[in-house]
Amino acid sequence: ATTGRREALLSSTTGVSPFNGSSEWISSVSPGWYVRGENYDTVYYVSPDMRRHPLWNAETFFTWQDSFDSVVWVTDATMPTLPMGEPLLPKAGTVLVKLADGPAVYTIGEGTMPMLRAIPDERIAEATYGSGWANYVIDVPPTLFGRFAQGTPLGSEERPDMSLLKKRTTLTVSVS
Repeated sequence: ATTGRREALLSSTTGVSPFNGSSEWISSVSPGWYVRGENYDTVYYVSPDMRRHPLWNAETFFTWQDSFDSVVWVTDATMPTLPMGEPLLPKAGTVLVKLADGPAVYTIGEGTMPMLRAIPDERIAEATYGSGWANYVIDVPPTLFGRFAQGTPLGSEERPDMSLLKKRTTLTVSVS
């Protein structure tokens, strides 16, 4: 259930809408916000340096947030005022990932650059994440795979914080 649409306050500055070329007020935006333009579908995370980092799909968004209630709507003219940053990758520790066209599965570790750690085989996956481990796997587009650092493979003795994991079935938009 949603609590309603959140709109950013308008500043006293105007800009040109990239959507239709008209003059619009520019919204006041704060770091840490998830923002979306009026006429565009992409949701962006605004980093402390005021860059906007696109989330390429809802699954990735829901590794960071539990609902779209956290998204703040801004005018289209606001978007060009926020320099583009790298895409926001799935949140470390919330899901396991794999390429859509490959069988290898990885866990995501934290770091300056999110780190992929291969899960060597099904036995280690089950010992580490339980018999339902495959329910935590989402696909990562090949174009984004290179944005992850490569770490050492996961060892069978490691025990991640299972409370952070989200099943892929919960990473979708629910219509109420």
